[in-house]
Amino acid sequence: MELEQIPYSSLQDVAYERIRNALRGGSFKPGESLPTRTLAKALGISTTPVREALARLVAQNVLAVDPVNGTPFVPEVTPALVAEIYEIRALLEGLASQHAAESVTPEEIAELEKLWVKIKGAKSQPYTQQQLLTEEFQHIVYKAARRPVLLDLIQSVWLRSGMVLHLVAKSRPKDFSVENHRAKMFAALKRGDGEAACEATRAGVLATRDMLLKVMDK
Repeated sequence: MELEQIPYSSLQDVAYERIRNALRGGSFKPGESLPTRTLAKALGISTTPVREALARLVAQNVLAVDPVNGTPFVPEVTPALVAEIYEIRALLEGLASQHAAESVTPEEIAELEKLWVKIKGAKSQPYTQQQLLTEEFQHIVYKAARRPVLLDLIQSVWLRSGMVLHLVAKSRPKDFSVENHRAKMFAALKRGDGEAACEATRAGVLATRDMLLKVMDK
């Protein structure tokens, strides 16, 4: 029997994606240790690709490392951390929206229009499902900026903000929404107004920051 072997690098990428998605989905709690052997056993693979995936997440400042035993762990979420994450998001995503308004294609606008309809129709669905749709929408926008380094930075920060959003999902005010800001950004995107797209994106991110800080203060 002849089968194409899975490249070693693929195992590392798979481990990275699985751990990253678990972090974003709230599978691990703040302060929880992530031992390499435990994760490798759960994923059904050897420890080496898991160790390298964890090192990648540490390098992205998504995970911290215990100075005593060297084990990666999920950082505690503090108001100061939330403020920093969302201030960085506002800067990066505002810039990406500005560039996207200058380079988005008609095909990408059409794809965004379809997603916009889905987002509008998903208000009765669970928050996690709504979040997946909005993230897909924003990813297309930021990819349209044609700035791969900027996109990579945004996705790294999204990991941290995803953990925060999951933690406060149950406490999130039911009437909170940034749909108005997103609608303004989309309208600016379609007319090629980079400055307006930037401002609308920043306003939406900072509104989310303010909401999270209020929830954490209760």
